[in-house]
Amino acid sequence: MELTEEQIKAIVLAAKKVLTGENIQVYEEIYKDTEGAVTSRTKDFTKCPAGKIRVITHIAALDVTSAPSHIKLCHQNGGELAIDKVAIAPLTGETCNWDGFYILGEGDYAEVVWLGVTSGDDLYAVISGYEITK
Repeated sequence: MELTEEQIKAIVLAAKKVLTGENIQVYEEIYKDTEGAVTSRTKDFTKCPAGKIRVITHIAALDVTSAPSHIKLCHQNGGELAIDKVAIAPLTGETCNWDGFYILGEGDYAEVVWLGVTSGDDLYAVISGYEITK
């Protein structure tokens, strides 16, 4: 199959955008909750906007005040929950950390769940990666 002149131009333009970084932006969110909650807290990070693809490469969370029963690092992809990592009974200040690579489409998002926390706990989370404009 031979490519048309129009298809070749489109491929060259797309490659140029990727190589020059025109359509790639750093994505990062930081969450801090110093109020804590009784028993559990869920942080849903922002949904991937229309016209973009979000690539997640790192998520980390911790409770610096006490030791929760669990910390779950998850993501919603097409309405399905995927659990990326679970820290069972992490110590006070111990980070639950996930490094890897997954892609979120429009409306998908990452989330962190702390279980077994107490009121007044200081909860922190960070997520990073990059977004690509379609």
